[in-house]
Amino acid sequence: IAGRNEQTLKSSAEEIDCKYLPLDVQNVDSFKTFIDDADKLLGGVNCLVNNAGISLHEKGFLEVSTDQFDSQFDTNLRGAFFLTQCFINKCKENASEETKNILFVSSETSTTVDERPYGLTKAAMNSLVQGLAYRYVNDGYRINAIAPGVTVSDMVGAKADGDLTCGYNVTKRYYLPEEVAEVACFLLSDASNCLNGQILVCNEGKTINARWK
Repeated sequence: IAGRNEQTLKSSAEEIDCKYLPLDVQNVDSFKTFIDDADKLLGGVNCLVNNAGISLHEKGFLEVSTDQFDSQFDTNLRGAFFLTQCFINKCKENASEETKNILFVSSETSTTVDERPYGLTKAAMNSLVQGLAYRYVNDGYRINAIAPGVTVSDMVGAKADGDLTCGYNVTKRYYLPEEVAEVACFLLSDASNCLNGQILVCNEGKTINARWK
C-alpha cells in the first residue's frame, strides 16, 4: 500500500500484514524511484491500483479557482497518468510474460456531464483507461476501472460506524469501502481475465439514463 501519511500507512500495514511505501501522487518526479523500490520490495510488480483522489466540492463552475482546478487534476489525473507510465516502463524492463493488471478508481460522476474539476478528471480517466486497454492488450495488460457511488471516506465526511444515511444513493445509505473493494479484487483476479477496458459503475444503476426517469 502507498500514501502520503507514513504513520497511517504503518498502522494499516501492521493491521493487515502487508508492506508499504510512502508516495505523494502530486510528486511525479518521485514515481520512478517509487516503482523501482516497489519492484524490489515485492520481488517484481505485476499490479497497480490508482486509488488516490480528491474532490473539493465546489458549488459550481463560477466558484472554481485555478488552485482548486490544478490540485484536483494533479492528484486525480496527472498522478495516475504518469504513475501508470512508470509502471508499464518497469514491466517492459522486467520483460515479464505474466499478465499485468492496472486498475483505476474512477467515479459515478465520470458517466454524467459535469462542470467541476472532479467530474472532468474522472471522465478523462475513463477515456485513458479504455485507450490504454486497447493499446496494450496484446502486450499482456488488463486495464480496467471501478466507478463507485458515494462511499464512506474522509473525503465525504462519513464513517462506517456512524450514520450511513445518504439520500444521494439508490440505497439511501453510503456504500462501504469493503463493497467497492470486492469489485476491485474481482477485476484484479484471474476470474475477470476476459475483461479489459471496462468501467464497472458501483452504484446499483443510479446513473443509467433510463427514458422513464
